[in-house]
Amino acid sequence: MNKKVLIVVGIIAVAALILTTQSNFFTQSYGITWSPSWRPSVGHKITATFTWHVMIQDNPDPGDRKNKFVIKDPDGNIRASKELTPTADGTTSLTVTADKAGDWVAEMRVWNYIYRWEQGLPYSKKKNVQPKKYALSVETVPSGAKTWIKETGETKTSPCTFYLVKGTYTVMATKSGYGIASKKITLTTDSKVILTLPPPPPKYTLTVKTNPYYCDVTIGGHGTKNSGTTGAKFTGLIEGYYIVHVEKTGYESKNERVYMDRDKTITVTLEPKTYTLTVKTNPTYADVTIVETGDTKNSGTSGAKFNLNHGTYTVRVEKEGYQTKTTTVTLNKDKTITVDLTEIPPTPPTIEISYTLEVVGATVTALGVALLLLRRL
Repeated sequence: MNKKVLIVVGIIAVAALILTTQSNFFTQSYGITWSPSWRPSVGHKITATFTWHVMIQDNPDPGDRKNKFVIKDPDGNIRASKELTPTADGTTSLTVTADKAGDWVAEMRVWNYIYRWEQGLPYSKKKNVQPKKYALSVETVPSGAKTWIKETGETKTSPCTFYLVKGTYTVMATKSGYGIASKKITLTTDSKVILTLPPPPPKYTLTVKTNPYYCDVTIGGHGTKNSGTTGAKFTGLIEGYYIVHVEKTGYESKNERVYMDRDKTITVTLEPKTYTLTVKTNPTYADVTIVETGDTKNSGTSGAKFNLNHGTYTVRVEKEGYQTKTTTVTLNKDKTITVDLTEIPPTPPTIEISYTLEVVGATVTALGVALLLLRRL
């Protein structure tokens, strides 16, 4: 009986030890806080604050063991470090001046003691540092202009300030009733730009006539219009080159490059699209005629081929001994058709019957003649 009691007590003790150990593990915690909380740029000071809570039982002698804390730059180089004697709880900080853009890393390794000394796995946290930005102040004459940086697309109303990393930028500005002003600047320090807006450029009208009529005419940024019979008119065009695109169903589309420095009228002629019509016949070697063009070709064994514009055509097929056949076809792509002819049946031969009537002596009446003929049949 005493032996059973000892076993039960031993089991309870082991279970208590396990629960205590698991509890100690679960209460361990690590933390790293970066400041400032926002994303700083190159040149700012950044601080990493480390906190920890671990289990250290019975105040053992740590010997030469040290908790280690470091800050690494984006290239992995240690830029600040600290070593402290292991403690169950603690907090410490490291500060550096961030002189590189990218992810800076704060890392800690802390010792704990549960029946023996163990060093925890590295715990780390990143801090992203932006490239250094410079202030670019922009004023315009007159003020209140829409102002933007071409390379970034950022837009503001003058007077205004843009914050940009080192580089070359194109500053642009415009306002209703004025043209566009621009200036290129290489930014290596805080800078200021003054833009004087020019008067608005003159505007011109382009009239595009087409052959044939009723084509769709497009100018990029100015929409599409139909030419009708008098031409498509595009107004408000400033000086410069424009690409005029003209298209119509059944015709090859065409682009014209036009330089606008005054009102202009141009005429664009489109060529009809050409397709191949192949007419095969059954039987072969029939004559095929395109009625609209009058062109006739023999079908042979591979068919009669015609190059025709987009449109609808009448096809007539003829061959001796066969009935002529006519069909229509609409060409909007290359096509092959087969026309079957019907043979003309042969004409039956004509049979002629002749009779010779001999009259001797007496006068024969009409009735007598008829009776005589019947006897001979």
